[in-house]
Amino acid sequence: MYFVDLFLMFITFSFFGWVIETIYCSIWEKRFVHRGFLNGPVCPIYGIGALAVGIPLSFINVHPIANYFLVFLAGVIICTILEYLVGVILEKIFNLKLWDYSNFPLNINGRVWIGYSLGWGFLSILLVFFINPGMTKVLALIPANIKYIITIFLATVFITDFVFTILNLSAISKKLDELKKLFTKLQLKLKALGEQGADFSFLSSKKDDELENYKKLANKLSKHRIIRTFPHFTIKRFAEQLKLIKNKIKAEKNKKQ
Repeated sequence: MYFVDLFLMFITFSFFGWVIETIYCSIWEKRFVHRGFLNGPVCPIYGIGALAVGIPLSFINVHPIANYFLVFLAGVIICTILEYLVGVILEKIFNLKLWDYSNFPLNINGRVWIGYSLGWGFLSILLVFFINPGMTKVLALIPANIKYIITIFLATVFITDFVFTILNLSAISKKLDELKKLFTKLQLKLKALGEQGADFSFLSSKKDDELENYKKLANKLSKHRIIRTFPHFTIKRFAEQLKLIKNKIKAEKNKKQ
């Protein structure tokens, strides 16, 4: 039952993390932005962070005032390390980059930034002293058999969503690979005509199937939710293609404004 409660807390905090990020990004971009790497309304890193902070730090009991400071400090350290490690794992294993704080002062390799780290500290205080106790009481009121049913259902949905997301990323990679090959062919054509760079408008006056395919594929990729939702989304071997697609998205946004 203990692990069932942990899973339900993980899903709950993942959902609230998604709500916070979605509201923040929607206000910033002045449109609804479905945040989260997965298709469902969850940001798993928030659920993992909440458990990584909430479980060990709930045992801190030194002094009524000192407890708050210690939880804040430990929360900053734990969440910063977690965010950094997740960033490294995404980059090294999955070849992905979903966020980049390189333009912010006091960042570490663009993976963590002191502003968010301090924010994690304050959220840790809310979590340990106010949210977790209430969550524990609510879970205690739910009958065990109901919790098992909810857990099985949510676990099935979560795993299915995760699998489909991986397959989706694989499909994006294949399309980017196709786009890269078309890009190379078009650059060779430009070179043969004495032109350089990635401005293919020079070919627009002529009937060119590869140029048309390139435009259609680039347009299709520019509509993809993950690429539009995460401005810093990148796959290293397709960095140049993704940069061109993001420039296209940026140009579309500027036209609307």
